[in-house]
Amino acid sequence: RYSVWHRLTTRVAWLLLSIDIWLHRTQPKNWIGAQEVTRAETTLLRHVQLSAFPEEVAALEGERALPTDSPISDLKPFLDDHRLLRVGGRLAAAPLPYDQRHPVIVPGRSSLAQLILRDSHLRTGHGGRRLTLADTRQRYWITHGPDVTYKLVRDCIDCKKRDAPPAIQLMADLPSDRITPGDPPFSSVGVDYFGPILVKIGR
Repeated sequence: RYSVWHRLTTRVAWLLLSIDIWLHRTQPKNWIGAQEVTRAETTLLRHVQLSAFPEEVAALEGERALPTDSPISDLKPFLDDHRLLRVGGRLAAAPLPYDQRHPVIVPGRSSLAQLILRDSHLRTGHGGRRLTLADTRQRYWITHGPDVTYKLVRDCIDCKKRDAPPAIQLMADLPSDRITPGDPPFSSVGVDYFGPILVKIGR
C-alpha cells in the first residue's frame, strides 16, 4: 500500500512504538528518532527475508550448509546480530562501512526491493540503471538486481518524458519553382529582407 520507502519505515516505526507503549507501559512520546526508524527497517527486512528464504535462514540458524539449489548460495550469506541475512565475501578487513562490506540481502521480486530501488532512483536524480543499482548496493544486495533495476528505470514516467525523442514536424510540399525542370538557374529568386537598414552614402 506504500509507494515510498521512508514513509513505510516511518509508519512501521510508529506502530512498533505504539506496541511497546501498550505492552510494556512505557512513557508515551510524540516523536520518533533514527533508532526507531532503524528498528522498523530491520523488522521489515527480516520479515521479507523469512518469506523468501525460510530454508536458508533455518539452515544458518542451525549451523548447517545451505541447500544446494539456494539462489543466494554464491553470496556466502551469514546472519548478523539482528538475524538479518547479509552478503559474506572477502571484504571483512576492508576500510569500508559495515553495510558496504556486508550488504543486507533483499529478494529482488519483493515489493520491498521495489521501494528501496525507487528511493535510490529518486535520490540520484532519476539516475540510470547502473547509478541506481550502485547507490542501492551501498546498503542492500538485491537479488537479480540488474534486471529489476532495468525494469524500474524503464517504467519510470519522469524518465520516459525526459528521454522521449523530440517531435519532428512534417515539412510542407516544395513550391513548383523549385521542382520545375528546364528553367535556367536563378529564374526565381527569393530574398529574406528585414529593415529599415541604415547605410552611409558616399565618401
